[in-house]
Amino acid sequence: MTNLVNCMLMAGIFTLFDIQHCNSGLWIISYGQFVMFFWYAYCIANLILAFNRLFEFLNKAVSKFLFEGKRCWFWLLGIFVYAASLCAFAPKPYYFYNAMAGVWYFYWLLPDPTNYYHIFNNIIKLGLMICCYILMLILLKKKMSMTSSSVSDVQTKACLVAFACAAGNITYVVISYMPMGNSPVTGALGEFLWGVQHSAAGFVYITMNKSMLLFISRFHAAKGLSDEEKARDALQIIDPSHCVIRRHLYQGWYSRSTLEYMQITR
Repeated sequence: MTNLVNCMLMAGIFTLFDIQHCNSGLWIISYGQFVMFFWYAYCIANLILAFNRLFEFLNKAVSKFLFEGKRCWFWLLGIFVYAASLCAFAPKPYYFYNAMAGVWYFYWLLPDPTNYYHIFNNIIKLGLMICCYILMLILLKKKMSMTSSSVSDVQTKACLVAFACAAGNITYVVISYMPMGNSPVTGALGEFLWGVQHSAAGFVYITMNKSMLLFISRFHAAKGLSDEEKARDALQIIDPSHCVIRRHLYQGWYSRSTLEYMQITR
């Protein structure tokens, strides 16, 4: 969420009001450090989650050993140390927003201004993410026969969306350090793809997660049905010889009381 605010909301405000270090003070440079810290943290967190998903396919026992329970705090500490180290050891960082181009620039105040930490971070993340998701797609294909095709299709779509978002990492390298980055449209394109990376996870979760889709469907149904219709919908057939009648008094979403449970046996 912080990265989405940095790359979309704040960048939009800076562009709209022409806010940059030349006319608004050096706090923009400090804010650039904040932006870069959360970008590094996001990248390493993405890789950790990708490895977690990969081990879920390869070996669930190893996945539980590495990621279950309080071990997540160890990984959070690692994320913080990684991001803080890259920011702290960067030689003479000069991170500023160009309101005219609509893009952040992350340079070093050295004869060679190239931010190698930024480049290596983006390229290594890109390569590892592609490898992880390709392996997951291969494993998904092998498991197709053991699972329903609809579930596999959903998981495949999720992997493809994540793969496309990972490819967006290269955009800022092109914008900042290659000649084609001088094009007037690359700044807006880079910010857009940056935002896509951070919003894609929510898109996948809302549109492809079965539990979430069921929740949304029930929520809309609850808002549109009368109390009598809701009570009728509570009838569920358990098996050919039994049924459970559940009558609920609905008083708004999540506010309901069960009046009776009755089992009828043929």
